[in-house]
Amino acid sequence: MTANQPVMNNDVSPTGEWNDSLAGDFLWTNANFAEAISDVMTPCTWSMWQLYIDQVIPVQLPGNCPMAGNIGGRPYLNLSVMASFGRVFGAKPRDTLRRAESMFGRIPEDIEIPTVPISLGMMLKTFLSGLSLIHI
Repeated sequence: MTANQPVMNNDVSPTGEWNDSLAGDFLWTNANFAEAISDVMTPCTWSMWQLYIDQVIPVQLPGNCPMAGNIGGRPYLNLSVMASFGRVFGAKPRDTLRRAESMFGRIPEDIEIPTVPISLGMMLKTFLSGLSLIHI
């Protein structure tokens, strides 16, 4: 399932709903996450999941752009980030995501793929700083 939605926002709305899609324009998917966490997460599950993601993907993207988020209590991955990384190396966002279809599903042709502004230098700096945080 994909959703072209606006990102990770650590504030809960006045209604109590947690919806990271409200903080920016991103393409989200919960493909493969839905199998691992098949129901709405409890606050404890979400806290543990955030800790896990921080260990697995220990990078902080510029502008607090999240790699993953919580939409309606379910975990989502930010495909706009992946598409943007491909763009840095000269690939079209759609072509980058097409290479990952077996993992995240096919993006319909009529869905716009928003990207985030990131340069090669910024991406390398972000990932190299993240490598120092990995505990082996």
